[in-house]
Amino acid sequence: DAGQDLIRNNGKSQVQKLTTSINRESKPIVIFDSVYRVGLEDSYYVQTVLDCLKRISEYLDKGYSPDDVLVLTRYMRTKIKGRTRFFPIVETFAAYSKLNNIRIAIDNAKEYNAVKLLTVHKSIGLEAKAVFVLDVVSGMFGFPSEIEDPAIFELARRDNGVRDQKEEERRLFYVAITRAKEELYIYTQKNSKSEFLEEIAKHTNEISLTN
Repeated sequence: DAGQDLIRNNGKSQVQKLTTSINRESKPIVIFDSVYRVGLEDSYYVQTVLDCLKRISEYLDKGYSPDDVLVLTRYMRTKIKGRTRFFPIVETFAAYSKLNNIRIAIDNAKEYNAVKLLTVHKSIGLEAKAVFVLDVVSGMFGFPSEIEDPAIFELARRDNGVRDQKEEERRLFYVAITRAKEELYIYTQKNSKSEFLEEIAKHTNEISLTN
């Protein structure tokens, strides 16, 4: 239902189709608001990652397989001073997952018996019982991203020659939220929320993360 409400905002350019869930149980999407403001990204990343890993540990302790859990991010890598490296929140996730003894497969959709951390684009075709979407914020590297990304246009309708950046970002966010079979968690900053979160607001339950 959230996906339907989201994608309607693409208007007439979007092929409208009815999607239904096999699982008829209804649960709200949980949005975690970080208390850290823009400019305190390092603290925000740590707070987000620690909360996410704690919840993943709880799933694993309940008997969930690592393959039942999927973590998604808009970006995986970036260039800093000419060097390609993992995006900061991915680096933070990698570091703290080792400290918490959670096996993470970063940017590898084929690895089994590990919690996968993938870009949303790379998650197309995959599903998991519990899905965590990191860093759904506004801004240049946010969601929608303000950087032109040719890869997202692969999601465009083949018969539609007009390509709108925000509409393609919305399609990508639709992919993210429809990977979850049972539960979906989204992380954002309280004062820098993605506009896409407003478009699915009636399906969400917001919780503030504390220090």
